[in-house]
Amino acid sequence: MTSNRLMFWCNQVSLCLSLAMFISLASAQSPNGKSLPSKPSSRSQSKPTEESRIAEELKQLEREWDDAIVRKDMAALDRIIADDFMLIDDAGRITHKKELLERIKSPDLVIKPFETEDVVVRIYGDTAILTGHFTQQCEYKGQSFTVRSRYTDVYVRRQGKWKAVSAHSSPMR
Repeated sequence: MTSNRLMFWCNQVSLCLSLAMFISLASAQSPNGKSLPSKPSSRSQSKPTEESRIAEELKQLEREWDDAIVRKDMAALDRIIADDFMLIDDAGRITHKKELLERIKSPDLVIKPFETEDVVVRIYGDTAILTGHFTQQCEYKGQSFTVRSRYTDVYVRRQGKWKAVSAHSSPMR
Protein backbone atom coordinates (compact mmCIF):
# COMPACT_ATOMS: atom_id res chain seq x y z
CA MET A 1 0.00 0.00 0.00
CA THR A 2 1.44 3.38 -0.93
CA SER A 3 2.10 6.01 1.71
CA ASN A 4 -0.66 8.27 0.33
CA ARG A 5 -3.19 5.43 0.28
CA LEU A 6 -2.27 4.45 3.84
CA MET A 7 -2.67 8.06 4.95
CA PHE A 8 -6.10 8.20 3.27
CA TRP A 9 -7.16 5.06 5.14
CA CYS A 10 -5.66 6.41 8.34
CA ASN A 11 -7.65 9.64 7.96
CA GLN A 12 -10.83 7.65 7.30
CA VAL A 13 -10.24 5.60 10.43
CA SER A 14 -9.60 8.71 12.50
CA LEU A 15 -12.87 10.15 11.28
CA CYS A 16 -14.63 6.95 12.23
CA LEU A 17 -13.35 7.25 15.72
CA SER A 18 -14.60 10.77 16.11
CA LEU A 19 -18.01 9.14 16.07
CA ALA A 20 -17.35 7.94 19.56
CA MET A 21 -18.41 11.33 20.78
CA PHE A 22 -21.64 11.15 18.83
CA ILE A 23 -22.38 7.75 20.14
CA SER A 24 -21.94 8.86 23.72
CA LEU A 25 -24.83 11.26 23.23
CA ALA A 26 -27.30 8.62 22.18
CA SER A 27 -28.85 8.14 25.58
CA ALA A 28 -28.57 11.76 26.71
CA GLN A 29 -31.82 13.60 27.20
CA SER A 30 -32.93 16.28 29.58
CA PRO A 31 -34.33 14.72 32.76
CA ASN A 32 -37.83 16.09 32.04
CA GLY A 33 -37.79 15.06 28.36
CA LYS A 34 -37.84 18.67 27.12
CA SER A 35 -35.42 20.28 24.73
CA LEU A 36 -32.45 21.91 26.36
CA PRO A 37 -32.05 25.69 26.21
CA SER A 38 -30.77 27.08 22.93
CA LYS A 39 -27.69 28.74 24.42
CA PRO A 40 -24.39 26.87 24.60
CA SER A 41 -23.48 25.26 27.91
CA SER A 42 -20.97 26.97 30.13
CA ARG A 43 -18.24 24.97 31.81
CA SER A 44 -17.46 27.72 34.32
CA GLN A 45 -20.81 27.78 36.14
CA SER A 46 -20.50 27.13 39.84
CA LYS A 47 -23.96 25.55 40.20
CA PRO A 48 -24.78 22.42 38.22
CA THR A 49 -27.33 23.13 35.50
CA GLU A 50 -29.35 20.75 33.40
CA GLU A 51 -26.84 21.24 30.58
CA SER A 52 -23.79 20.64 32.76
CA ARG A 53 -25.32 17.46 34.20
CA ILE A 54 -25.94 16.16 30.67
CA ALA A 55 -22.41 17.16 29.60
CA GLU A 56 -20.96 15.22 32.55
CA GLU A 57 -23.13 12.22 31.71
CA LEU A 58 -21.89 12.37 28.12
CA LYS A 59 -18.27 12.44 29.24
CA GLN A 60 -18.88 9.34 31.36
CA LEU A 61 -20.56 7.58 28.42
CA GLU A 62 -17.77 8.57 26.04
CA ARG A 63 -15.47 5.76 27.13
CA GLU A 64 -18.24 3.18 26.66
CA TRP A 65 -18.89 4.34 23.10
CA ASP A 66 -15.19 4.63 22.27
CA ASP A 67 -14.93 1.01 23.34
CA ALA A 68 -17.87 0.10 21.07
CA ILE A 69 -15.85 1.33 18.08
CA VAL A 70 -12.77 -0.57 19.22
CA ARG A 71 -14.91 -3.72 19.70
CA LYS A 72 -16.63 -3.13 16.33
CA ASP A 73 -20.08 -3.14 17.94
CA MET A 74 -22.08 -2.59 14.75
CA ALA A 75 -25.47 -2.83 16.48
CA ALA A 76 -24.64 0.12 18.75
CA LEU A 77 -23.21 2.17 15.89
CA ASP A 78 -26.16 1.42 13.62
CA ARG A 79 -28.64 2.42 16.31
CA ILE A 80 -26.95 5.75 17.04
CA ILE A 81 -25.73 7.01 13.68
CA ALA A 82 -28.46 8.64 11.59
CA ASP A 83 -29.23 7.04 8.25
CA ASP A 84 -28.45 10.38 6.55
CA PHE A 85 -25.09 10.72 8.34
CA MET A 86 -22.16 12.33 6.48
CA LEU A 87 -18.50 12.16 7.45
CA ILE A 88 -16.31 14.76 5.75
CA ASP A 89 -12.54 14.30 5.82
CA ASP A 90 -9.80 16.91 5.59
CA ALA A 91 -9.68 16.53 1.78
CA GLY A 92 -13.43 17.15 1.43
CA ARG A 93 -14.34 13.50 0.71
CA ILE A 94 -17.72 12.36 1.98
CA THR A 95 -18.37 9.00 3.63
CA HIS A 96 -21.93 7.92 4.37
CA LYS A 97 -23.13 5.66 7.18
CA LYS A 98 -23.06 2.39 5.24
CA GLU A 99 -19.46 2.90 4.05
CA LEU A 100 -18.37 3.99 7.49
CA LEU A 101 -19.75 0.89 9.19
CA GLU A 102 -18.14 -1.34 6.55
CA ARG A 103 -14.75 0.28 7.18
CA ILE A 104 -15.02 -0.06 10.95
CA LYS A 105 -15.99 -3.75 10.78
CA SER A 106 -13.23 -4.67 8.32
CA PRO A 107 -11.15 -7.54 9.73
CA ASP A 108 -8.09 -5.88 8.16
CA LEU A 109 -8.46 -2.95 10.57
CA VAL A 110 -7.56 -3.12 14.26
CA ILE A 111 -8.31 -0.01 16.31
CA LYS A 112 -6.59 0.08 19.68
CA PRO A 113 -8.25 1.68 22.73
CA PHE A 114 -7.90 5.47 22.73
CA GLU A 115 -8.83 8.52 24.78
CA THR A 116 -10.43 11.76 23.67
CA GLU A 117 -9.11 15.00 25.15
CA ASP A 118 -10.23 18.60 25.66
CA VAL A 119 -13.81 17.68 24.82
CA VAL A 120 -16.20 20.63 24.69
CA VAL A 121 -19.95 20.03 24.50
CA ARG A 122 -22.20 22.85 23.23
CA ILE A 123 -25.95 22.33 23.24
CA TYR A 124 -28.40 24.37 21.16
CA GLY A 125 -31.88 22.99 21.77
CA ASP A 126 -32.17 19.76 19.78
CA THR A 127 -28.77 20.24 18.13
CA ALA A 128 -25.39 19.73 19.77
CA ILE A 129 -21.75 20.11 18.76
CA LEU A 130 -18.77 18.32 20.27
CA THR A 131 -15.18 19.30 19.66
CA GLY A 132 -11.96 17.78 20.90
CA HIS A 133 -8.96 15.77 19.83
CA PHE A 134 -7.55 12.27 20.16
CA THR A 135 -4.50 10.17 19.43
CA GLN A 136 -5.03 6.62 18.32
CA GLN A 137 -2.99 3.66 17.23
CA CYS A 138 -4.30 1.36 14.53
CA GLU A 139 -3.19 -1.50 12.34
CA TYR A 140 -4.30 -2.01 8.78
CA LYS A 141 -3.31 -5.31 7.18
CA GLY A 142 -0.58 -5.63 9.80
CA GLN A 143 0.90 -2.17 9.25
CA SER A 144 0.82 0.05 12.36
CA PHE A 145 0.19 3.77 12.34
CA THR A 146 -0.67 6.56 14.76
CA VAL A 147 -3.16 9.33 14.07
CA ARG A 148 -3.64 12.60 15.95
CA SER A 149 -6.87 14.36 14.97
CA ARG A 150 -9.03 17.29 15.99
CA TYR A 151 -12.74 16.75 15.36
CA THR A 152 -16.16 18.38 15.27
CA ASP A 153 -19.26 16.22 15.64
CA VAL A 154 -22.83 17.39 15.05
CA TYR A 155 -25.91 15.55 16.24
CA VAL A 156 -29.61 16.21 16.59
CA ARG A 157 -32.30 14.92 18.88
CA ARG A 158 -34.93 13.07 16.82
CA GLN A 159 -38.02 11.62 18.46
CA GLY A 160 -36.36 12.05 21.84
CA LYS A 161 -33.06 10.36 20.90
CA TRP A 162 -29.74 11.82 19.85
CA LYS A 163 -28.54 10.84 16.38
CA ALA A 164 -25.15 11.58 14.85
CA VAL A 165 -25.74 13.49 11.61
CA SER A 166 -22.31 14.82 10.66
CA ALA A 167 -18.64 14.63 11.60
CA HIS A 168 -15.44 16.26 10.42
CA SER A 169 -11.92 15.39 11.44
CA SER A 170 -8.55 16.82 10.50
CA PRO A 171 -5.10 15.47 11.29
CA MET A 172 -3.10 17.54 13.76
CA ARG A 173 0.26 18.31 12.27
